Amino acid sequence: MPNMWALSVFTLFLLAYWLKEYFDHRNSLKKVKLRVHVNGTRGKSSTTRLIAGMLREAGYKTVAKSTGTEPRVIFDDGREVPVIRPGRSNIIEQVKVIKFAGKIGADAVVLECMALRPDFQIMERKMIEPTIGVITNIRADHLDVMGPTVEDVAKALSGTIPYNGHFVTASREFFPFLKKVAETRNTIAHLANPEDVSDEEMKGFSYIEHKENVAIALKIADILGIERTKALRGMYRANPDVGVLRLYEVHERGKRIRFVNAFATNDPDSLGIIWNLVKNQGEKKVVLMNCRDDRIDRSRQLGEFLTRLEPQPYLCITTGALTSAFIKSAVANGFPEERILDLEGIPPEEAFEVIVEKVENNSLIFAIGNMVTYGERLAEVFKRKAEE
Repeated sequence: MPNMWALSVFTLFLLAYWLKEYFDHRNSLKKVKLRVHVNGTRGKSSTTRLIAGMLREAGYKTVAKSTGTEPRVIFDDGREVPVIRPGRSNIIEQVKVIKFAGKIGADAVVLECMALRPDFQIMERKMIEPTIGVITNIRADHLDVMGPTVEDVAKALSGTIPYNGHFVTASREFFPFLKKVAETRNTIAHLANPEDVSDEEMKGFSYIEHKENVAIALKIADILGIERTKALRGMYRANPDVGVLRLYEVHERGKRIRFVNAFATNDPDSLGIIWNLVKNQGEKKVVLMNCRDDRIDRSRQLGEFLTRLEPQPYLCITTGALTSAFIKSAVANGFPEERILDLEGIPPEEAFEVIVEKVENNSLIFAIGNMVTYGERLAEVFKRKAEE
């Protein structure tokens, strides 16, 4: 009997706690009137930062959270702090950010979607109740969770389209489907067109940004009535994600070598777009593939991708762990094995020296695969050498 009494008290206490948390969250949502939820296959972190920078410039007190290469909370003055996680990531983080935003009197929150599983994406949308939803693009990635087809990915991502608000995407292919979903939710759908962003406007960025991301932010500026030059000025001033696309020029041993850090992009469609954007930055082309032993499917997928590049690279360098999966896929799809230099297990500093020795003058090194740990360290070596 005493045990039953204790269990009843505990249950009532737990219920009271949950009810308090629920009503506290409802109160936070009421305080923060503008809530932007950014989802999609690629470009979520960059788009989150661009939108937040634009809103700050327009006078909105804005709190943002990106979950890119290094998860960060971005304060209303542009300062940012890393998200410290005692364990695995949890979408409850979004509730905490909204609570903080409400506490400091923020006008807006911009939150990058954390969830991959379709049911968790819906749950996250219900938590945030976005007034503006974003799906940057829809591509063949995370097929093990949202697939098996890209159409399934589109369906999964559509779970975050808001009710009674606005929805923005740059996905021309899937816009008819997404618009229908939006209409069933009494939401206005907007298609952002990258061609509306001029090359001159892109020169304001200190790194390689994508017109697609900028077009989405500008479409939101239109929705909110923010003047275009002010919106762009805010984007230029926003700090980019750590994994943003950057080009480093290194001069070593009489050679000029350009290194494009595309490690953070790992689906073939996005990499193909980046390749076409940067391939003329060097006379001779090299692909550097950083592998992870827990991303075997990605290695195989990118091995096949290598053989589709035009022009074909004269050399492919592999680093990281379990490079054999990538090499076997590349060779099976027609890439000559004798043009592959395998540096598996070699520390980044040593790998840099070997790479400089082996590549030709005026080479462009297109670095793909995986950013985490080894990729980040190798990119840091190239960055440091470029600054010397």
